[in-house]
Amino acid sequence: MEGFQRVVNGIAKGMGMMSALVLFAMMVVTCLDVVGRYFGHPVPGTYDMVGIGGGAVLALGLAMSHVSGMRISMNCLYKRPEFLRRMLSVIVSVLSVGTLALIAWRCFKLGNDLLERDVVSDTIQIPLYPFLFLAGLGMSVYCMVVFVESVINFKTGAPEHRGH
Repeated sequence: MEGFQRVVNGIAKGMGMMSALVLFAMMVVTCLDVVGRYFGHPVPGTYDMVGIGGGAVLALGLAMSHVSGMRISMNCLYKRPEFLRRMLSVIVSVLSVGTLALIAWRCFKLGNDLLERDVVSDTIQIPLYPFLFLAGLGMSVYCMVVFVESVINFKTGAPEHRGH
C-alpha cells in the first residue's frame, strides 16, 4: 500500500504544480488586462479566464495541500481513549472518502451534461466541460489520497492527524 501511496502522492504533487502554473497564468492575464485597459486595449475574456482558472487552481491543488499536511484537524476528537479515537477516525475517513467520491462523480456528470449541451463561457466561448472533468479528476485524486492515508493509518494505528 505504501507504493500506491507514493504514486498517488506523486500525482497529487504534479497536479499541485499544474495548479501553481494556472495561478501564474491567471496573474499574467490579469496584469496584461490592467495594462491593456490603461492603453485602451484590454484582454478580451479576462473575466472568463480568471473565473475558470480559479476553479482549476482549487481542483488541482486540493490533493497536494492534503499531502503537504495543510488541513484542519479537530484535536478534541483525538484526545480520547484509543478505542474511541480509532472509531472516530474510521467514521471521519468513511465520510471524507464518500463525500469526495460523490463530489468527483457529480463533477464528471455535470461535465458530461455540459458537453452534451455544448455550453460555453459568456464572452470568449470557451467550452466549459473540460474544466468540470478537470475538477472531477482533482476530486478523484484527493479522494484516493485520503483513502490511502486512512487505510495506512488504520493498519498502523497511527493518529489520523499530523498535529498541524
